[in-house]
Amino acid sequence: RKNNELEKAIDILNRAIEIDPKHLPSYNELGIAYRENKELEKAIDILKRAIEIDPEHLPSYYQLGIAYREKNLIKEATSIFIKGLKIEPTYTIFLKALLEVHLFFKPEKAKAQHYFDLLMEAQIQSNRFKKKSIKKFKEFISSLDEISSATCDDLDLYNRYIFHAIRLKAFYSILPILFALQKKYPYNPRICSNLGKTLAHPTINRSEQAKPFIIKAIDLYKKSGDKDQTVNHIMYYLRGLLYTETLALLEKELEKYAPDLIGDPQYHRFLARYFIYLKKPEAEIMNQFQTAIKKEKTQDEYKKSIKAYIYFLENESSEAHLDIIDTLRNELIV
Repeated sequence: RKNNELEKAIDILNRAIEIDPKHLPSYNELGIAYRENKELEKAIDILKRAIEIDPEHLPSYYQLGIAYREKNLIKEATSIFIKGLKIEPTYTIFLKALLEVHLFFKPEKAKAQHYFDLLMEAQIQSNRFKKKSIKKFKEFISSLDEISSATCDDLDLYNRYIFHAIRLKAFYSILPILFALQKKYPYNPRICSNLGKTLAHPTINRSEQAKPFIIKAIDLYKKSGDKDQTVNHIMYYLRGLLYTETLALLEKELEKYAPDLIGDPQYHRFLARYFIYLKKPEAEIMNQFQTAIKKEKTQDEYKKSIKAYIYFLENESSEAHLDIIDTLRNELIV
């Protein structure tokens, strides 16, 4: 969900709680919305309130554990998951969460194996997990000591492990592994990319340290001839510069990377956003959105460009744009 959608959801859910202060699904959804909006303290507070209302409300225990986990409060997360498990010992979602804690957040092979075995016992009854997921867990557990110490020589295994760790937002625990891998494989673009993006993530917030790794990933992808990854990483880098308001460097890098980006729809959407930030004339902003729409590479990119353009026009609150908005909405339906 995008930030503006999250803010709307947060407002609606807060009003729902005012109307019915004991409506637990509203608390749970509000906790999720706060967490997705990176307001972890608020997420934790609202989910605690839900548990005070109903000390056996399992969804709130789970979401509270996830919020603690993302805040790197691993002891608190583990405690909450265990409390939920005591209420309902066969609730597989808690077993999986505890397995993930001991695989990715606080790697401990014996504990990971313990929760995997319990999960497999519960799996016999629920049949919830696919064979592919079970195979993945087995693979990670068997090599966990080698992965954690960066002594494994299977680069594909590292890539799979890091992919899942990043998806779960286990940023603190994988940083030492990524630094070790970067020394071991200094010319691997994927490792440089993962290290740079992990350092730049708001949870870690080390954007200056991230820059050289992102730039190196761009150069390595460019040398390998991977145009899509080159463009995606340039755009990630430029968005980071705009987010941190490093405008002088942004202008310089826009000039440097323009030849790689001209004609790419996400580049023109970015320029539109940048022009909005600079308060440039409306015509220049609209031109960038229109260029993004014309240059679409996929249907998904086409729809992204149209939605971004509609959002801009709606915020301009001008009756002159109503016909354009209607035309654009019709394009989304087609």
